[in-house]
Amino acid sequence: MAKNSRSRARELSFKLVFEDMFGTNTANEMLFRLFEEEVNWQEISENDTDYINWVRENVKEHQAELDEIISTFAKGWTIQRMNRVDVAILRLALCEIIYREDVTSAIAINEAVELAKKYSADGGASFINGILGAYVRSL
Repeated sequence: MAKNSRSRARELSFKLVFEDMFGTNTANEMLFRLFEEEVNWQEISENDTDYINWVRENVKEHQAELDEIISTFAKGWTIQRMNRVDVAILRLALCEIIYREDVTSAIAINEAVELAKKYSADGGASFINGILGAYVRSL
C-alpha cells in the first residue's frame, strides 16, 4: 500500500524534529541531506514542503508547552528518561492536535502510532497512544 503524501511529509517532519533534538546541523544542512538521501525533490509538493517547514517551526516555537503536556500525561516519566524517538513523535503529534485545524486528533494519534511502530522500541506505540489519548480526552 502506497503511503499518502501527507503521511510521507509527516514522516520526514518527524525525522527533522528528531534530528533537531541533537542540534548538530543547521536546518538547511539537515533538509538538504534528508531530501538528498530519502526523496526526490519532484516527489515533494509545495503543500508538503510548507507542512514540513510548519511542523519544524512550530515544534521549536512551542517545545516547552509540548514537553509540559507530555510530562503531565506520561505518569512517572520525565522527558529526559523517555526514548528520544518517542519524544519527537509526541511533539509532532501534539503540535498537530493543538495547532493544525486541518488534522483531526484521531488522524494525528493514528499517524503517531504508525511512526512509533516503525521507529520506536517495543512498547513505544502503546506508550504514545496512551499519552495522546489521555491528552485528547482531557480537552
